[in-house]
Amino acid sequence: MPATVLLLGGQVLPPALLIIALLRHAGAAATILSATATLLSYYPRLLTTIRFRQSVSGALLHPLGVGLLVSIQWYALLRHILGKPVTWRGRT
Repeated sequence: MPATVLLLGGQVLPPALLIIALLRHAGAAATILSATATLLSYYPRLLTTIRFRQSVSGALLHPLGVGLLVSIQWYALLRHILGKPVTWRGRT
């Protein structure tokens, strides 16, 4: 649970809030705060992109990847709780 909160709160929520603020024409304070949070969440990822010569598109899509990772984790946990095996490529 702590990892989910940290990942979603630190990587997925800031860009989501920025998009919502921009689409709903939120006040200047909300837009500035969400833009600052988004820049701060992207900063380490963009630094590693430059340092290790990774693709910029991968860095920009990082929140989407984190969201998918968390959903896969919770799907596997739910299946484990229900007693159904989690399979991948024919392996449990």
